Amino acid sequence: MSQELSADDLHEQAKRYREIAMAIQDKRDILQRRIKDLKEDKAPKEEIKDLENKIEFLNEQNQRLMNTAKSLDAQGVVKVMTNLENAKQRIEAITDKVLKAVQKFDDIKEALNVLSPFINLATAIATGGTVVAKIDSIVSELDNLTRNV
Repeated sequence: MSQELSADDLHEQAKRYREIAMAIQDKRDILQRRIKDLKEDKAPKEEIKDLENKIEFLNEQNQRLMNTAKSLDAQGVVKVMTNLENAKQRIEAITDKVLKAVQKFDDIKEALNVLSPFINLATAIATGGTVVAKIDSIVSELDNLTRNV
């Protein structure tokens, strides 16, 4: 089969197998009642033996169907678990990327905090005026920044 079945498809198939097994059990129960009636009516042993053979065959068939249903359910569970594991790995990868992006953002923010006083100094020099007061303010900003690092 070229197309892989989903977990839901596997569980649906298992359900159908169980339904068939239930129908076989009903048929087996009918045959068992029939044997009981035949024994009470003193029917020929060959007829009873034939029905007993049919019941044995139905029991074997029922067991195979139930085993197949269990196997399909197990495959469905494994598929769900695999899908959950794959989703977990994707979430972990995305979380890692987000954390790296946040770290880069924090690094950029820190770099801007360091550059800000120098930009203010360049602006003060370019505009002239009270450069000394602005330089004192910038030195104070740099001093505060180095205390935080």
